[in-house]
Amino acid sequence: MIHRQRPSTAPPRRRTIIGRKKRKKKKKTKRSKHNRQTRPSTAPPKKTCTPKTIDVTNPHTSYCIGLHHQKRQQDTEKALQYYALAATQKHPRSQYNLAMLLKQSNPTHCMALLNQIIQIPSSIRAKAYVALGDMTNDPTHSTKLYQASAKLKYAVGQFKFGQRLFNGVGTVPNRSRGIKLMLLASNQELADAQCHVATVHSHGLVEGTNLSIKQCEYTAIYWWTKAANHGKKEAQYFLGKAILSRFGGVKRNETKATDLFLKAAKQDFMPAQVAMGTACFHGIGTATNYQEAAHWYHQAAQQGSTKARKCLKVMHGLGLDMPLHFPPSLRKYVLGEFKLKVNTTITYRLPDTVAGATGVGRVRSTKR
Repeated sequence: MIHRQRPSTAPPRRRTIIGRKKRKKKKKTKRSKHNRQTRPSTAPPKKTCTPKTIDVTNPHTSYCIGLHHQKRQQDTEKALQYYALAATQKHPRSQYNLAMLLKQSNPTHCMALLNQIIQIPSSIRAKAYVALGDMTNDPTHSTKLYQASAKLKYAVGQFKFGQRLFNGVGTVPNRSRGIKLMLLASNQELADAQCHVATVHSHGLVEGTNLSIKQCEYTAIYWWTKAANHGKKEAQYFLGKAILSRFGGVKRNETKATDLFLKAAKQDFMPAQVAMGTACFHGIGTATNYQEAAHWYHQAAQQGSTKARKCLKVMHGLGLDMPLHFPPSLRKYVLGEFKLKVNTTITYRLPDTVAGATGVGRVRSTKR
């Protein structure tokens, strides 16, 4: 039996959209320009900002205003006025900045301000010790001031007191303690201390330690690279010389050494300018360029380098002493075809900056 469904007699259901409401459309009425009426705004009235008056009696505010005039606007006269106003209320940073501005024009007033800062404990007291030590002519008194700054763990004070102990100026010489203080300053990323520590290790003048010659060379390379990364021109020059001479087991890299010479030469460091001229003349780490070599020799000769003057005389005899910064109208000769006979053995020597240096700084020759 097959059951069939009976047709339903109920009316069909209407489909309704759930959740939607019919929105009544408002009729838009066009208004003419004359009939338009502006409704009054219910928003509260805007507050007018009146500039606050600066409290000059507060020493910190006058210090900040003086610092703004000194750093941003570069107006030293107004900076002096605000610093002097805060210095009368014994604000230590204002006294220090005022002393540094009056260092050349009025040194007696500068030293009086620094003596006032030293008597009061503050965060800038260590800087005042160093500045006062730089201005005093008595070596024993200045060494005591550097020692007081080093006790406060100020990097510059540690470095300068370490130098005095190492060289025995104003105190009994103590090289081992001086090197320890300079190492503390170099660990605080002071570039001068890093360069000096590297030079001391390069000459093997490390007393009280069991370092071998190779370990001294490695530490010298380490601190020279740290100081060169901080932009110290002397460290850049010494590191370039060390790379050329394979000092400390470093691989010889002429392009890296020439880049270091160029960075130091741009900072008007005379030995680096001579080295850059030699590199451009012989083609060490760069293409041979006689005009650029003459340029660097000329820059070094203006600072009194006898070696640069001799090199310029040699280049003048060959007709090659025309620097890049000279106009072509000054040339009194014509370049022709020539063959240079240059000695291929080039000697490099590490710097002998420390008095009485003996040991590691030796001459090495390399053939190209």
